[in-house]
Amino acid sequence: MSGAPSCVIRGLTEDDWEVLRRIRLMALAESPTAFETMFADAAAWSHERWRERARGSTTSRLFMAYRDGHPAGMAGIYAEDDGSVQVISVWVRPEQRRQGVARVLIAAAIEFAVAAGLSPVLLWVAEGNTAARCLYEELGFRVTGRHKPVRSQPSIEEHEMRLHRGPMAAAEHPAG
Repeated sequence: MSGAPSCVIRGLTEDDWEVLRRIRLMALAESPTAFETMFADAAAWSHERWRERARGSTTSRLFMAYRDGHPAGMAGIYAEDDGSVQVISVWVRPEQRRQGVARVLIAAAIEFAVAAGLSPVLLWVAEGNTAARCLYEELGFRVTGRHKPVRSQPSIEEHEMRLHRGPMAAAEHPAG
């Protein structure tokens, strides 16, 4: 990671809806089994729905990583009705992977959840996504034993993971 360009993380606002749409559709096309949302569904969303997703709320937010002024990846946090939060939509452009981008995006999402008083922090990872699972384990997430089929490919299971150590652990390894 040394020598890598710096990474700027921004919480999205409604004004960022077009970049969110572009990057999210890119993610869904490139990694369809990594997400609950299917490409065809998201491609059909109205501009207002994209604005709403970009706007977030006091308990949910999407973050975009920028390197050299260009979107490099995204991640978000989404509050469930039971008070738990899910790390969602984690994706990094293939040419930006293994450079710490996902690590700082997840740290930003966790910090947002902690500041909002939300816990536990959970996420889902698909079988076969070894790189993501290893990263999540490094950040302190552990498999809970819950699993379900991936919506876009039901023959693949995804496994729930829960953060088991302090939220700052994720921020100890900044990108760049």
